[in-house]
Amino acid sequence: METDGGEGRARLESFVRENWAALAACAWSGYTQQGRGGLLIGWYAVEAWETGQAMTLTPHYVTITEVPSFARLIESYEPERAIVVAATGAGEGPYAADPQPTTADADATVKVIRADASLRVWAFSMEPPPPEALASTAH
Repeated sequence: METDGGEGRARLESFVRENWAALAACAWSGYTQQGRGGLLIGWYAVEAWETGQAMTLTPHYVTITEVPSFARLIESYEPERAIVVAATGAGEGPYAADPQPTTADADATVKVIRADASLRVWAFSMEPPPPEALASTAH
């Protein structure tokens, strides 16, 4: 799993920057409804976006993970200013299936992400802050 710099981060950061308002709004909505967590997307969405396709996915909001570095980011980020984004399936091509978080119990809103060697996860902070991003998309 990648959590530092490199090509993966640069590519994901470009994707996040161009889709910031939608991603930040989704993250803030998840935070206000479920608490600390991060967005989970399939790497295929980044690759599709890089070829000129619009972002059409609604990311899963993950609140529990067995991946230590993902859990540390969820515990330490500032939800009012930043979002945590994890991309899974790197190297599987643009047509890989959507990531399928497993539910921890009967509550379908609780997602558990298990270790995946292809998982890439980082925190991003851009403008507008997540609460403002959600407010601007709520028109």
